[in-house]
Amino acid sequence: MMLFYNILLTGVILPLIPFWAVSEKRKKLFRQRIGLRLPNIPRKREPTLWVHALSVGEVISAIPLVKHLRAQYPDAMLLFSASTRTGFSIAEQRLGEVADGIFPFPLDLIFSVRRVVRHIDPDLMILVETDIWPNFLHEMEKRKVPVLLVNGRLSDKSFKGYKRLSPFSDRIFGKFSHICAQSPEDRRRFRRLGVLPERLTWVGSLKFEGEIRAIPDVGLRKMRKTLFISDHRRIIVAGSTHPGEEAMLANAFFKLKKEEEDLSLILVPRNPDRADEILSIFEGSNFNAVRYQDLLQGKAPSHASDVVVIDLIGLLKDLYAVADIAFVGGSLVPFGGHNPLEPAGFAVPVFFGPHMGSFREISKMLLSAGGALQVRDEDELYRSFSGLFNDEQRREAQGLRARGVLEKNRGALSKTLDLIRGFLRASL
Repeated sequence: MMLFYNILLTGVILPLIPFWAVSEKRKKLFRQRIGLRLPNIPRKREPTLWVHALSVGEVISAIPLVKHLRAQYPDAMLLFSASTRTGFSIAEQRLGEVADGIFPFPLDLIFSVRRVVRHIDPDLMILVETDIWPNFLHEMEKRKVPVLLVNGRLSDKSFKGYKRLSPFSDRIFGKFSHICAQSPEDRRRFRRLGVLPERLTWVGSLKFEGEIRAIPDVGLRKMRKTLFISDHRRIIVAGSTHPGEEAMLANAFFKLKKEEEDLSLILVPRNPDRADEILSIFEGSNFNAVRYQDLLQGKAPSHASDVVVIDLIGLLKDLYAVADIAFVGGSLVPFGGHNPLEPAGFAVPVFFGPHMGSFREISKMLLSAGGALQVRDEDELYRSFSGLFNDEQRREAQGLRARGVLEKNRGALSKTLDLIRGFLRASL
């Protein structure tokens, strides 16, 4: 089965090489991921801890864990990797002063994995949530390096896919030294994939461990000024949106503006390169729709911004602080949703669509507590936004209930750190 996997993987990667070689930036990333350019890391220290997260959401979930690991093991070599360009950028922004090295995760080719792993020589490997690769896990097992899957989850789609590949997937999950599951349902699913009960613990979600903080009024006013949005305007922040969602949000916004003129929409696409595509949705309207980077360069509109499209990464979490209402993207289209706890941390009422499979338990908690509303389409989006804007008391209460869910469910971080501590003691 591994032979077939490697033939298939090679067949997928080889045709992509010309694409990766078209620019110096992509060529550099390719050389790093293929193992031709090794990560720039300090001289080996013990213990060497390697934490890996797939993309933006997983990187953000990992931040509290990495910071606590640094505090508990100040003399350790702490390394961090990510698989996507955006995830790597967020890691550099948020963990650049914490980790000893940040680098792209190697492609799961035998040559690439062996060369990078030999160079790093980890004592413990910590995978956050997902991004499970057979060759990498096999190399860790061969080198007798414990591998922990923390904040582990299995979406409906992932679970069905792994079940179809059984018993191959059962052997892959059997290579983990321990799995920390986000929810009881995730634990049951890992168990059905053959993970032994003694290697499986339900600890909760690290997504609840993000910093709960309030941005001072002076900071909020500064953010509004940068966005060219006056203090009296109400704001909708639509975060991590995907193709198809922006048009629905625009239609709902058009209707809302007829009722509430002093209203602005901040759109934060999951892929900031789509900014021009999103701005084209507002062409022909009488709205001031602008790119965020144009505002930074002094290209302010003639009057207050009606729509701001954020074309930089790493800004979303703080932008939720200025929101009166937040919409979490990837949910009106079948993507699986994104983290609804980010706006909840600022006591902002949360909206999302029907496709929240990647945040199944968290979305259920928010809905059950009355901290979120789920909508099916743009008509429900408009009606729900309108109803909440017209009832300030209900809007504030919903935001407080959303933050209450976040505060009530903390604790996964300390349990995860206890488990890591035990494996470090055993491996050194």
